[in-house]
Amino acid sequence: MVHGLSAARMALAPGLAVTLLSAPGAALIMGAAWWCALLRDSGHAGPSLLDCADAPGRAAEALALGCQGLILAPAPPGPRSPPRPGATARFSSPPPPPIWS
Repeated sequence: MVHGLSAARMALAPGLAVTLLSAPGAALIMGAAWWCALLRDSGHAGPSLLDCADAPGRAAEALALGCQGLILAPAPPGPRSPPRPGATARFSSPPPPPIWS
């Protein structure tokens, strides 16, 4: 897990193939431009994953900037509307998958 440029350089120093993984929610805190600059400045050309938490707008921003590996958590469920009078069935979406830490 990479929190900054020094950590990225440390991970790349042995010269082995690595996938750089951002800190959880890094796209919300640092931004996608920061991640792109970190990858550029570290010289990493391999796979990388930017964690966008549950923010699809940040994921879209990252894609627009050229990021290819993203982590996007499912959005929390929104408020449920009350059933209509006379309705006989209720539909609900399945719960989102668990988030691994």
